[in-house]
Amino acid sequence: MRSNMGLPTRIGYVIVRPGASLPLPRGRLYRGIDRPLSVPDPTLPQTASAGRVWARYLNADEGGLVAADLDLARSLATQLAQVGEPTEVIYAEVTVPPPSTLGESKADRQRADSLAWLASRCAKVPAPSEEFEPIGFDVATPLPTFHSALYQPGLVRKDARFVANLNQSGLVDDIGYAAELMHVANATGYLLSLFGVVEVRALRRGSL
Repeated sequence: MRSNMGLPTRIGYVIVRPGASLPLPRGRLYRGIDRPLSVPDPTLPQTASAGRVWARYLNADEGGLVAADLDLARSLATQLAQVGEPTEVIYAEVTVPPPSTLGESKADRQRADSLAWLASRCAKVPAPSEEFEPIGFDVATPLPTFHSALYQPGLVRKDARFVANLNQSGLVDDIGYAAELMHVANATGYLLSLFGVVEVRALRRGSL
């Protein structure tokens, strides 16, 4: 299934760091997609074993293998945890895609190239396991590093209405409001205006 612009609706499984908090409102839990593991925690010992685990994870993630394979995602998350990196596996898919453009500007070409790369990466991503349940909508780019307008500063107003629309996971339940924030974030032109509404799923309580 494809959205407009050829954007895959399924981003797939993502290994993230738990325990993130929104800057505004200060201290509110954030369980969105903008928590990817991209570099080792510099406060942890950089052992040879940890280096091997990180190499396996980065190779699999960059190749799109983690996104498509829950068993692999779980195995790598466990290995990362064993070398001191706390992890959580989530599943994400684009519910409202970024607006399409048919221009010939340099930015339009860059968008097209980025989305073509994403399409090839996510072509084999399956539907989410039934063990995962929706926890809310993020407003984020579908490309790593999954920059979120909810989590990062300066893209949308973090006013009283914003706070009132956040759920206990620091995400948005109202897809209409999430789409509204998406358009505001894209109007900035930041990151090629590739913000979309991304549904985030997490493991159901009691599932292993």
